[in-house]
Amino acid sequence: MQQLPTPDRCEPKGRIVQHSFELPGTSIETVFALFSDPRQLDGLTPRWFSLTVKGPFVPHLRPGSRIDYRFRWRGVPLRWRSLITEYEPPSWLVYEQDRGPFRHFRHEHSFEATEKGVEITDTILYRTVGGPWVDRSIVEPDLRRILRYRDTASRKILVPSR
Repeated sequence: MQQLPTPDRCEPKGRIVQHSFELPGTSIETVFALFSDPRQLDGLTPRWFSLTVKGPFVPHLRPGSRIDYRFRWRGVPLRWRSLITEYEPPSWLVYEQDRGPFRHFRHEHSFEATEKGVEITDTILYRTVGGPWVDRSIVEPDLRRILRYRDTASRKILVPSR
């Protein structure tokens, strides 16, 4: 009788990086508009990542929309194409790597109205090409830095100074 693989012998689905933050005094529609506009990606991404949206501009995202980028990760020039796989304004946006440097990359954005404003949760599920060492020492720390930067940058854009 053939034995089924146990969960610890199955190939891992990937690693997860998650970051949540709240933007006070904003509406969910305003926050969703910022995060779903490809023209805003450069301002929501740290300079050291050098992200540039290429190709034709996609004015209104929807499932099936593709976005092409160029960026430099630790000095290495790379190309990326993401595919919008789920799009439910104003609460949910998911893009997945269609072409790029990962074995798998899925970035989920969820937006929830709160009493104070909007809570944003970014969840990234990914698998690297380089294995556990590359992941632990390079990829995961850089993804966490990018998400913390987005937290700070979106506050500067959307939360009025007091």
